[in-house]
Amino acid sequence: MRKYFLLFFLVAGSLLVAALPEALQGRYKFVFPMDDGLYKVCEGKYWGVVNKDNEPIITIEFQQVGDFSDGLIRARGGNLWGYLNNEDKVVIDFMYREADDFRNGIARVRKEWKYGYIDKENKPVIPLIYDLLSRPEEGIITFKKGDTVGILNEENERLTSKKYFPRGLRKVYLNGRYGFINPQGKIVVPIQYEEMNKISDDFFSFLSENKEGVINPYANKIIVPSGVYDKILGLKDDFFYVSKDYKVGLIGTNGEVVVAPDEYDTIYGFNGQIAKVKKGDLYGVINRAGALVIPVRYKEISVLKNGYIRGTNDGKFYPVGREKRTYFSYKFINDSLSDLCVVVDDGMSKILDAKTGDLLTRKKFDYVGTKLYEDDLVYISDNKIPRHFGFFNIRKAKEVVPIKFEVLQKTLFNNIYLVKEDGKMGLIFVTDAKYRYVIKPQYDELSLVKIAPNFLRTKTEKGYGLVSEKGQVLLSAKYENITPFEKGGAKVELDAKFGAVNSAGKLYVPAEYIYLEPYNTQDFLVAKKLYKFGVLNARGREVVPFEYDRIDPVTNGIGVCMINGGYGFLGADGKTRVPTKYQSILGLSGDFVRTEFAYKFGVMTKKGKELIKPSLDAVTDRNDGFLLLVKDGKAGLMSPKGKLLTPYTYQAIGKFREGLAIVKKDGRFGFIDMNGRVQIPIIYNNVKNFVDGVSFVNLNGEPMRIDKNNKILE
Repeated sequence: MRKYFLLFFLVAGSLLVAALPEALQGRYKFVFPMDDGLYKVCEGKYWGVVNKDNEPIITIEFQQVGDFSDGLIRARGGNLWGYLNNEDKVVIDFMYREADDFRNGIARVRKEWKYGYIDKENKPVIPLIYDLLSRPEEGIITFKKGDTVGILNEENERLTSKKYFPRGLRKVYLNGRYGFINPQGKIVVPIQYEEMNKISDDFFSFLSENKEGVINPYANKIIVPSGVYDKILGLKDDFFYVSKDYKVGLIGTNGEVVVAPDEYDTIYGFNGQIAKVKKGDLYGVINRAGALVIPVRYKEISVLKNGYIRGTNDGKFYPVGREKRTYFSYKFINDSLSDLCVVVDDGMSKILDAKTGDLLTRKKFDYVGTKLYEDDLVYISDNKIPRHFGFFNIRKAKEVVPIKFEVLQKTLFNNIYLVKEDGKMGLIFVTDAKYRYVIKPQYDELSLVKIAPNFLRTKTEKGYGLVSEKGQVLLSAKYENITPFEKGGAKVELDAKFGAVNSAGKLYVPAEYIYLEPYNTQDFLVAKKLYKFGVLNARGREVVPFEYDRIDPVTNGIGVCMINGGYGFLGADGKTRVPTKYQSILGLSGDFVRTEFAYKFGVMTKKGKELIKPSLDAVTDRNDGFLLLVKDGKAGLMSPKGKLLTPYTYQAIGKFREGLAIVKKDGRFGFIDMNGRVQIPIIYNNVKNFVDGVSFVNLNGEPMRIDKNNKILE
């Protein structure tokens, strides 16, 4: 294999040389293309970067060079690494034992035997205090410091929450190996495995010295030992499927070897208590204890759900473990229905008891379905055009519904079926022994309408109506349309006007409105008549008079209304009415409404109490119960109870995290508590939100960690 790889490399190298710009051909010992038309070159024992015209971009004087990333390139000179820009200028001195390319503005470096991350100004983003640091993976960095292993984000914040440690552990990758740690930084599963992949919620496969095993990290228990099996194929039916020397075996989730991987080429999934196995070109059957119950001698085997098998050497069928007795030799249409089978004899379908081989009925049908419905019913059918359907009880061997209906369709109602007879729709009620009409076939259309769980929409040549599943006529079939509301009930249309039906099937709003839509979740409706809007309650009574040019459905607890271009709002029940004198109205989270007048904003409660007149530059809903207010370019904060917590003095106010929010004032940062009081002095050049009681801050260029009492942590 290595010879073939070397040959490929040489051929590829020849092609690469042939494709080089003329100015570079035969000039250097090694040439490697880079992005942007540049080339990494080696002259003697030194490396640099040139363009296609052999003009130097990075002087050829370094022991190694990397690739340009984020505008910088790493280089090694004098056995130390530094960074240069694309003008061949050193921007970070040669001081590191190891250095990575920059990604997202940061790079991993090592000085002496400690790792950290720096930014492009050589400032430590993550201090060089760690024995090991991984490269970022989705923004997460794994570290080792002494006996502690943990994870950080790219802002050097230690991560210990349940989000990052589901079930109290996290898989980590460090120095080329996998293991598991807990939030306290303790190694629970040694970081020693070459690969580790999740099989299920409880189990992971691992690779060690080219052999695979299985571990439950949450119990810190090896289930399948390493050094034995070539591959863990997966977990199915409570067995680990394993392979060794191209043979397959089974190991229980307790580690017990059920089938050693030394005989079968394939073990198929279990069907109840049995599974098919393959050896060479022949098949057999094993049980869950691994015992062979059907010898491996058949060219093909179909394993049925009831534990019977079909072998195609002789076209006969046998029960598991009783191979000598032949029960029947019919051709199966499908797998078993419970312990019964549908078979075909002379092109006609019959139902047969798989245990005895006895036919349940001598009557033959053109078709017998294999789907089992309630009360042991299966479809039966003829082959006429159109086809007709009925029901057969496979336990009682009785034809319960004769083959007479063009449609026989299950509904959401227990034992109720839609039927079509002579082109008309109706309903029947079916038991295990008989059926009866609920609605005799008389409608052109009959379909479920989700007004309530027991209504159906009817259609005749006269129009649409409603009936219950018991056949009671709720609305006569005279309407042009009936359509359900999303929030319950339905809208009816008659002569291009609208009314409403409630969830009891009662017409509580007559069809006399030119517009009708839900107003809120309490069965209130927005209605329109004579070009004006109002609101009706759940009894169809007027609760908001028809005097508005527009009323919008309730959003965030209010319904916005308008008269002559001015906006106000109504409460969810229509009782609260705020005059239409504003330029705009916006319902916010909590109990707040934003008002606008003369291009300034104010705050009002949803009961109509004005907290702040329109005098602000902005009102922002933060969706955490607090409102951010801006006045004359300065920010303040309002509590969920409508109290102004801070004066308008801040440049910015962040969201609360662990009870504190970042504030910015005069270019410096600090924290306030949920009462608006300054908890951490506003003295820092930069701060991060608190995570597990710790914030990373910078004071006059010095990074440090503090707790919520502003105490500096080591």
